Amino acid sequence: SEEETSVLQESCKIYVYNSKGLIRKYHGMNEVPSELWLVSGNYKAEAWAGDSVPASFDKKYYKGATEFTVSANATAEAEIACKIANVVTSVKFDSSLEGVLNDCKMIISHSKGNLEFTKENEGAKGYFMMPKGETTLSYILTGVKVDGNTYTQSGEITDVKSATEYAMTIKYNVKEFDP
Repeated sequence: SEEETSVLQESCKIYVYNSKGLIRKYHGMNEVPSELWLVSGNYKAEAWAGDSVPASFDKKYYKGATEFTVSANATAEAEIACKIANVVTSVKFDSSLEGVLNDCKMIISHSKGNLEFTKENEGAKGYFMMPKGETTLSYILTGVKVDGNTYTQSGEITDVKSATEYAMTIKYNVKEFDP
């Protein structure tokens, strides 16, 4: 949305590096000059925007980087495409659960945070920033069977990648649930 874009542009961080290290640092697009004078050489520009929180339904995190070269008496342009850095999850509860399993909820987590998906927030996307070295999301599905007993199914989504959505649909069939 325009509002989200505006907030991201105001809060983004942009760093410019050369072979010696950080040479420019900007907070917000308003601080970035329309022209930046640099000596000839190779550079890298990185940008970050949003909130890097462990797990959230509404806080997303974007990042991007680009390399560019500045030559004597020439103009160089650098564009940084910031893409979503989160691992994204969504859960759908199929109609086949009706009359079989009630009060369903799916908790998806990693070591630093979790999100709870229910019928009330069905269709919501969950955004996870994976802790360093972790590539697995765990899940626990719980519900109440028609006979009143509790049902629990757990598992893992392994080798998760940033900028990837893992869409889960919970269905009932006569056999066991298939993770």
